[in-house]
Amino acid sequence: MSPNYSGRYERRRLCCNRARTTSRLSPRGTPSPPESPVCDEVLEFTGLRGPARGEDPAFASLSPREREVLALMAEGLGNAQIAGHLSISEKTVRNHVSNLFDKLGVWTRAQAIVFAIERGFRG
Repeated sequence: MSPNYSGRYERRRLCCNRARTTSRLSPRGTPSPPESPVCDEVLEFTGLRGPARGEDPAFASLSPREREVLALMAEGLGNAQIAGHLSISEKTVRNHVSNLFDKLGVWTRAQAIVFAIERGFRG
């Protein structure tokens, strides 16, 4: 394991532990604010962050990429536009959309968008 990797892992571990406990310490051991932007970014990147407050628990099962795809769908983008925006193939977008439909229990793109809007989805 390289030193850089170990350092990144350690920061993530500290950050995640900080988010789960009431004791708030920075990597230097000093008190830090409860909502550290670095910690939020790490939790979001790793997919460890739970659903946002006020958001339906149905969205908790979505992967970070599926959340991105749903957010772009809600903005009205088609599969080709989403693929270009995320720099992935259109087939991959179709796979994400299909997984979204299964996880949300919907049959159409319109149903997924309405489901997301009505239940307070925040991409």
